[in-house]
Amino acid sequence: MTARVRVNGQLEAPPLPVGHRLLPIVAAALARDGHCVPSAPAAVRWPASHFGLDRVAAFRDAPPAARYRLLSVCATDLLTEAFFVEKLGIGFAAKMVLLSSTADERTAYALMGADEARHMADIAAQMGTRPDAEGTAPDDPFCDLLARAIDTGRRGALAFLVQVVLEGWGLVHYCRLARGTADPALRATLVDIVKDEALHHGGGLAVLGRDGLSPADLRAAQAALASLLSMIQAGPQRVVARLEEARGPLGRRERARVFAEIDTERRAGEQLTLLRGFLARAPALEIRLDCLGLFRPLSPVQCAAVGDGGPGGKGKSR
Repeated sequence: MTARVRVNGQLEAPPLPVGHRLLPIVAAALARDGHCVPSAPAAVRWPASHFGLDRVAAFRDAPPAARYRLLSVCATDLLTEAFFVEKLGIGFAAKMVLLSSTADERTAYALMGADEARHMADIAAQMGTRPDAEGTAPDDPFCDLLARAIDTGRRGALAFLVQVVLEGWGLVHYCRLARGTADPALRATLVDIVKDEALHHGGGLAVLGRDGLSPADLRAAQAALASLLSMIQAGPQRVVARLEEARGPLGRRERARVFAEIDTERRAGEQLTLLRGFLARAPALEIRLDCLGLFRPLSPVQCAAVGDGGPGGKGKSR
């Protein structure tokens, strides 16, 4: 099998219409794996401190109803992104099945695809709806980046990027979400996902083995990681954008103050350091990215400029 296989991640693929005869079969398979519809969710999934908003004067001064709506929207953003990442994970596993050179490796990726399908269904159940019900995907740079990587990526580069780096990062991300949520049912779902992510991460390390990455794999991984790191450098752009939606537009100086109150340099710096730790299997790649200054978070003033369309790119809310 060549490394030129292309698999569309189908980020915008819609679900089947209500009443389709395949739906009960999917439901039966999910129920066999322990999937169930949760009870009513907690009023606020994550507290303001999870997003750093408890430190922001503009948030604290807002009426209680406005604060509640903002936290609800931020929580929905987190779950929506998780849903689409798991949806893309199904496409990743499908591609890796086709690129596998042994029966056992093919089995491992088929099982991984089943895990991702269950995760997607579990997250949708927690939200009460499928975010892709209309066949649309969110305006999320991270999901777009992942979709492109899955579509065009080579086997080695994909195993490294998705399983070693992103699944490793996802382990910490989901653990943090599980610890911080006020919803016991959601916490249980996230803990189950963490267990599977650990296996997927270990599988990536095993697939790479002693061979490591080829020069072509390194180039592909560098391009994807450079884009990802630049997003993280820019801090929680989405959270600040949601604050502006709730409170009205902010000037650049006001936005910089919000990023400072959120403590963006520390929070983004921690994420960048975490990601750097997963590059131990590719020290040359780490050196290249470091030379580009991609492990240094932007200052609050620089983050505010990104929000105004300045240099950089949109950040994520992690």
